[in-house]
Amino acid sequence: MLDIASIVGVVLGLLAVFGGGIAEGISIGSLIQITAFLIVMGGTVAAMLISTPMDTIQLGMKLAKDVFIFNPGQMKTLAEEVIKYSELARRESILSLEKNVNDAPHPFLQRALRCAVDGYSPDTISDVMETEIALTEEKETNAAKMFENAGGFAPTIGIIGAVLGLIVVMNGLAKGGGTDELGKGIAVAFVATIYGLLFANIFFIPFGNKLKTRAVFNKKLKQMMLAGVLGIVGGLNPRVIQERIRAYYED
Repeated sequence: MLDIASIVGVVLGLLAVFGGGIAEGISIGSLIQITAFLIVMGGTVAAMLISTPMDTIQLGMKLAKDVFIFNPGQMKTLAEEVIKYSELARRESILSLEKNVNDAPHPFLQRALRCAVDGYSPDTISDVMETEIALTEEKETNAAKMFENAGGFAPTIGIIGAVLGLIVVMNGLAKGGGTDELGKGIAVAFVATIYGLLFANIFFIPFGNKLKTRAVFNKKLKQMMLAGVLGIVGGLNPRVIQERIRAYYED
């Protein structure tokens, strides 16, 4: 399911910057500079590679799509699946869940149900799965911070690009270039600064913030499934389990 807010936000942000520039009489061609783009993006990526472990970078790239694709309804859907498992266990036994474990719609739920079928105590299941929840949240949060850090690098790299452009302009002026060329060169140089600020405030920082909310949601989702499985192991009535996990997805 597409996250309309993220899509609209990116499109609106780009329209605001480029549309505003065009409205002020700036040609679209002057705002599109391949060299400035390469300096800002190349420098930002380099800074990310230096400052961030490779496994975190790989996870961040994998999670980036979650900024635009998100299904909040999966919380209720998975809750309904947990209730079905609880009803089956109540009607037959926990061991009857074994044939259905691999069909569970979420890997975390599969592992939790496997622990239940294997006869783990509630405390052991809680310890094992809570550890997984905490470690996964830490990894996803670090991936989100990677984008936030990139949002700090990009404007600085943009300034470096602007300075490099000005050096080129001044060298040209020293060789006898005219004032028209000087003005044009300065305008091109400052496009790198615009790119740095644009990427930081339209992409990197917002991406990081959105991925943090996704990490919180994923943690909540897993806590809901764990609460349901612990209820099953504890022999609770399915209706009690339903009431216990309903708070996770109802306002």
